[in-house]
Amino acid sequence: MVLYKGKARLGFTEMKAIAEQVKVPLVLHGGTGIADEDMRRAIACGTAKINVNTENMYAWCQQVKAIFAADTGHDVNDPRKVIAQGLQPVREMIARRMALFGSEQRY
Repeated sequence: MVLYKGKARLGFTEMKAIAEQVKVPLVLHGGTGIADEDMRRAIACGTAKINVNTENMYAWCQQVKAIFAADTGHDVNDPRKVIAQGLQPVREMIARRMALFGSEQRY
């Protein structure tokens, strides 16, 4: 999934310096599109929260589009049915991210 042009560049040196100066966990806003290895490195530099909702919304939208594109998609007249069906790829995306971030079973 490519949502952005170019490669995200994170300031790992700056992250480490900030983490050493402040005694609170760092937050990475706009984590969608950042390579897995860079995510791991950011976590090692003190990042404790990573926002990645754009990829979740994208996964949901792609699933809902597929439902409507399918032959049976035109029979849907209850938005709750479509909303629920769109959540499966979001759950899968969240599970993958939790594994990557090392936050499985920590809720």
